[in-house]
This record gives sequence, C-alpha cells and structure tokens, in this order.
Amino acid sequence: MNILFVDDEQPILDMVREYFSSKDHDVFLAHNGKEAMEIIKSRRIECCFTDLNMPGMTGMELAHEIQNHDNTIPVIVMTGYPSLDAAISTLKSGVVDFLIKPIQLRQMEIVMQTVMNRSAMVQENVMLKKEIKGKAQLERIHRELKEKAHDLKMLNEIIETLESAGSVKEIFEKTISLALLISEFDAAYLFLTIGADQKPACALKRGNPKNMTGPGQVGKLQDAQEELISWLENTSFDSLPAALSGVKANTHEMGLVRSIAAAPISLSNRPFGVLVAVSFSHDNTLSAQVISRLAFAAEKAGMSVENLGLYENIYENLFSTLFAFVETLEARDAYTRMHSLRVTAIAELLAQELDLPEEAQAVIQVAGNLHDIGKIGISDSILLKPGKLNKDEFEEIKRHPDIGANIIGYMGLWDLEKEIVRNHHEKFDGSGYPNGLAGEEIPFLARILAVADVFDAVTTNRAYRRRLPEEVCLNIIREGSGNHFDPKVVDAFFSLYNKGVIQKRVEELQPNSTGRIPLFPAQKTKEGAP
Repeated sequence: MNILFVDDEQPILDMVREYFSSKDHDVFLAHNGKEAMEIIKSRRIECCFTDLNMPGMTGMELAHEIQNHDNTIPVIVMTGYPSLDAAISTLKSGVVDFLIKPIQLRQMEIVMQTVMNRSAMVQENVMLKKEIKGKAQLERIHRELKEKAHDLKMLNEIIETLESAGSVKEIFEKTISLALLISEFDAAYLFLTIGADQKPACALKRGNPKNMTGPGQVGKLQDAQEELISWLENTSFDSLPAALSGVKANTHEMGLVRSIAAAPISLSNRPFGVLVAVSFSHDNTLSAQVISRLAFAAEKAGMSVENLGLYENIYENLFSTLFAFVETLEARDAYTRMHSLRVTAIAELLAQELDLPEEAQAVIQVAGNLHDIGKIGISDSILLKPGKLNKDEFEEIKRHPDIGANIIGYMGLWDLEKEIVRNHHEKFDGSGYPNGLAGEEIPFLARILAVADVFDAVTTNRAYRRRLPEEVCLNIIREGSGNHFDPKVVDAFFSLYNKGVIQKRVEELQPNSTGRIPLFPAQKTKEGAP
C-alpha cells in the first residue's frame, strides 16, 4: 500500500518509515500539511496518518484539504492531547479514526488494516451524509460518533486519573479502580513479577462494590488470587497482540474464576506486572474495545510509575548539583552554610505559625538553604573582608541575590524558589535591593525569609563584627516592622520567640558526630515536592 505519514517530529517519521517499509508498504513522509498535499496530488495515496497539532496547517485543516481533493483517502489523526470536542469535530470532518500518543507501531498497523477493510463503508457513509439517503444510516453514524466520544471520554479519564497520582501506591490503587470501572467485572488484581523467575505476587486486589457484597467476599478474593497466580505462571504475555496487549479467556476449569481480562504493565518496555479483571459468573465476556481500554490503563500505569521515578531522579540530581555549589561556597566561608541552615529552620517555624500549606513550607526549605548561594560569584576579598565594605564593594555584594536566582533558574523547575532568593533582601518600604520592591510586590515567602535572615545575621559573629546583644537584635526586628519587614511576619516571629520556640530550634542545629548537618533534611515525593 501507499501510505502517507504527516508529522512535524522527524524521529516519529523515521520510526514509521523503517517499520512500514519492512512490511513491504511504500511509505511517503511529510513534515507539514503543505508537503502532504503536494504528495497527494502527485501520488496515489491509499491511507494517510497525520498529527493533529502542527505549525502552519493543522491535522484538521489537512483532513479538509484531503477530503476536498479525494474523499476516498481515509485519514487517521494522531494526537497526544485528546479532547471530546476535537474527536467529534475530526470524525465529522471525514477523519475515520484517531490514535492517542504514544502510539505503538503494531497498533498503527492494525488500525490501518481495520480502516482499509471498512473504507468502502466509510465512503458510503460520506455519500449518505451528502445526499441524506436514509434516516437509518444517519442514525448509525450518530451512534458511532457517540461511541467514539464515549471511548475518548473514558481514555481521558484514565489519563487524568493516573497522572494525578503522587506515589506508586496511589498509581496502583487508581489502576485497580479503573479496571473495575472499565470491565464492570467482579474483582480486579494487580500482580507484580518478582525475582529472576518472574513469579507473580499480588500487590493489590479489590472487589467491585456493586457485585461483591455480603459475607465471604474476602475469602473469595483470596481463593481467586491463588487460582490466578497458578494461571499466570502458565501464561506467556510475550505473544499478546500489540493492538490489545491483553487476553480474554473462559476458564471454567479454574473453579471460582470464569472469565479473565488481563494486560501486562511494563517499565521501559520490560514487563513488571499484570493487571487482571475477573468475573465469578458464567458467560461474562468483554468486547475488544473494553479490553483495549483495560490495556491502555495498564500501559498508562506503567508510564506513570516510570515518570514518577524519572521525576524523583531529576530532583535528586538537582539537589546533588546544588549541594556541590554549597560545598564550594562552604569551603570559602563556613559561616554561610550554618547561617543558611539556621535561617531555613527559623523561616519554616514562621511559615508554620502563619498557617501556610505544606507546599509553601517545602518551598521555604529549598529557598532558605540556597538563599545565599549567589555569594559563590562574589570575590573572596569582598566576601571575607574583616572590615566594613566601601560603596563599590557593597554594590558588588548586592549582586548575590540575582546571581543566586540565576543559578537556581538554570535548573528549570524552581520558579518560586528562584524569586524568593532574588527578593530576600527587598524591604517592605521599597528601600531594599536588587529591584526596590515594596509591600505586596515582594513574594510573601521572601518577606518571611527576610526576618529570619536578619535575625540570624545580627545574633551571630560575622567576619566584620561580633554578634550584637539579644535585646539589640530584638529591637532591630521590632523597629523594622512596617519599613524593613512585613508586620504580619514580625508578629509571628515574636509570638514564637516569646514562647522560646525559635531559641530551642537554633540550639538543636548543632553538627552531628561527623561535624556536618544535612543540607536538605526532608526530601519530598511528587505530591509534596518543592
């Protein structure tokens, strides 16, 4: 067959060309709608796959152009961001099917074969729509549209449900719930393959509350689990059709379990688990469409686990990189490290006293530890000068908030933390630096950090002066309310100080037996990450 693939991503075009050429098809490639129409006008194209979102001419516009030129060419749309409106619009525009990215090559081939098998029917439907031949045919088209819309809604629900999970446990729990929703079977199980022999072990099981009621249900779930383990040990998932990635079987000989729908869960294309839905009644069968949805849920579950691992690995690498910066700075000025730890601890107490959410406290933790990281770009002659800085030297030291914000900005993930680092020397009356922000213009977490920063600075020894008496320190904070500091933050500070909370926390920040204190004492998972 002559097949045309239209996509603005060259790797995708290279992949489909290699695969479909190996199947003895003639493959034509286009990077945009204009190139596609030039090929269609010069070649006999029998099937066209097109991306939906492309620069210049969209996949929808290309479908219109193809229909106007030759309405016998079936068009299949590929998209990574499906929506109900887009699906209905594409189907009404002559598009015969759509695929949701990431797309398996085998799945594309099966869809293409299915589309070509029904191309005669599609052409007839187009003619019927144009000539309004028969109410029955139009009603059938309407039903197909509704079924496609329902299918798309279900796929969107699967995507949104699993992408909202913040931990592996939550991914598994939501996958089980989706399996019951999709299949309407009596129970669902999630098995993990353990060890070199890939022996299945049940990680989670759940009965359908609509079907599994009354006493003895827990025992039934457990008995069925043992049957399924035996069945899985004798089942090869390598031979499953890629279009479905699942298997349906009537298993009367098993005992409790009568019908099974199963789909493998993979990490980096390697199986690590199986999602199984079962029925305990006779004659419970599932359509290929339902099994396909179940397989999609299993595939998306594997991707979600993989993405979560990647997400956490990225944060671990970022922490390691920033830790190296702070290590370098500590080698030059040991005071900075301890100062950042104490400032972070005090700022976290203030955030809690002000009843800020956990997400804000996590942001404070990162920003506090890194608020002076920009001093790595300041000359030692200025940073470690024992006496008072002159005007030029002070202008140079004022650069460190911007330097620090730029360092964090290069990491690409911490926009809030970057702005706190940039603005922690701004003053409530607008007389601070680097940008002279005032009042509500200053991020609230930066206003919290400013109080903690000044308190620790005046209560500890610096290279250029000894620590100030306690009462002097408190007066600086008190008299700075409304000009240097946000009054709300000052009130929270004295509420904690008068109860001895701040003093106790600072005393706790002593080096451990190795002489070190961890930079980031509480790593967060995705749902609570900075």
